[in-house]
Amino acid sequence: MKKVIFISITLILFSCSSLLKRGGIIFTFDDQYVKSWVANRDLFKKYDVKATFFISRPQLLDSGQVRDLKILQSDGNEIGCHGVNHLNAMEFAGPAVKYYKEEVEPAISKLNVLGFRIVSFAYPFGPAPDSVDSYLLKHVKYLRKATWNRNNTTIDTYDNIYARPDSFHIVNSMGIDCNYSITVENLQAGISRAQKNNEILVLHAHLLDTSGLAYTTNPAFLEQVFKLCKKDKIRSYRMEDMEDFFSQHKLKDSR
Repeated sequence: MKKVIFISITLILFSCSSLLKRGGIIFTFDDQYVKSWVANRDLFKKYDVKATFFISRPQLLDSGQVRDLKILQSDGNEIGCHGVNHLNAMEFAGPAVKYYKEEVEPAISKLNVLGFRIVSFAYPFGPAPDSVDSYLLKHVKYLRKATWNRNNTTIDTYDNIYARPDSFHIVNSMGIDCNYSITVENLQAGISRAQKNNEILVLHAHLLDTSGLAYTTNPAFLEQVFKLCKKDKIRSYRMEDMEDFFSQHKLKDSR
């Protein structure tokens, strides 16, 4: 009887340990390609993938785009902000408060008026000075920067595209559009690292179509990635989920 109990406890502990090492993945999509995103809505639902859609120039959205964004939101996706004029923070002349007042605040205000609660901002073109990061974190919870496979290597070597318990309010993402030449095998390496270290891998894309042009992602490729996530049992999250994700895992680790 004691042996059976011991085995049962061991299995429970092993199971809990496995849960603690599951990691996660965040898919983000930038700009105003709302029609293409909604056109592939069934693909996201098929694999139970939730994503964050970062909207630029929200003042130019028409009623159809707003309706479609609300459909995406009703599916459980997050709507984030990508700037009112898609301005590069590294090239912006002026202090951090000026960038916020001219590029960020008007976009968030417009999205709020349209019915979207904004907690995440993605920098147009990717980078930003530390001073801008610090100022923006007074107004949003999460900042997403961006990179691409500069080193032509496996993405598990890019520490800054992984959100971790001590570093998740500001995170980079790896581009997966056609022009970034990221393979499914490369993404496998990235997912394996996220699971091993209980991190969240962050990715970004733009238009979903089959043209093969720069800044497009083929839906067939995206489905391959979603299948890989399903096979590896790695769950998708939104930017707004990160604090809860790491808080829950911190709580489990302390038990």
